[in-house]
Amino acid sequence: MVPGLTTAQQNYLYEIAQNELDHVRFLRSALGADAVARPNLDLMNSFNAAAMAAGIGPSFNPFASYEALLVGAFVFEDVGVTAYHGAAGLLSNTPTGKTYLAAAASILAVEAYHAAEIRTLLIADSVANATTTSTLVSPSNTYVGYANQISTLRASLGGGNESPLTPLPPYAVPFVSTAYTPASSIVAADPTNSIAFARTTDQVLHIVYATASGAGVTGGGFFPNGMNGNISVTQS
Repeated sequence: MVPGLTTAQQNYLYEIAQNELDHVRFLRSALGADAVARPNLDLMNSFNAAAMAAGIGPSFNPFASYEALLVGAFVFEDVGVTAYHGAAGLLSNTPTGKTYLAAAASILAVEAYHAAEIRTLLIADSVANATTTSTLVSPSNTYVGYANQISTLRASLGGGNESPLTPLPPYAVPFVSTAYTPASSIVAADPTNSIAFARTTDQVLHIVYATASGAGVTGGGFFPNGMNGNISVTQS
């Protein structure tokens, strides 16, 4: 659906798509009879609503271009990392729980690779297409800027836990002058301990339901009819 993709760009996107499909199959196999049906997913209307809420514009089509698709992927990948990290503590210490924890940790690692890949590709595209230093340092009108506006929106909906993207011109690394601080942020991590951010299941629901606060929300945003399974209603 995305026009004008190069072979390299197709390979980036196809690999991530295949990984995610493999995750679904793996989880459904591991859960067996406990697996739930896929909930109804609304991408286009929700992306448009998210774009408006983030201040990007009245509409946003993630399939319009390679750069737009990277921003669309950015919406989800960082959230996936925080969700798996936050959910780790919910798994029991029983042998079965430990097996599930190991599986979840394995998926979290791949989601973190995906998130870093998307963040890297967004910055690389910004650097490749920038015409001035100011565009690199303050990319308010680039797709990196759009990603950061999404990051700000996610922070307001889901308890913070965000690292903005700050691209630097390639000639400034590793000898970065004071004119180009802060340093480029590819890795989304806690600035004190450099560990992955975590979100509670409630915070994740607020993001995917596109609602900032309030208990009892059962759907909205990317999942207009709500999630299936035991964790589907916001608690705060």
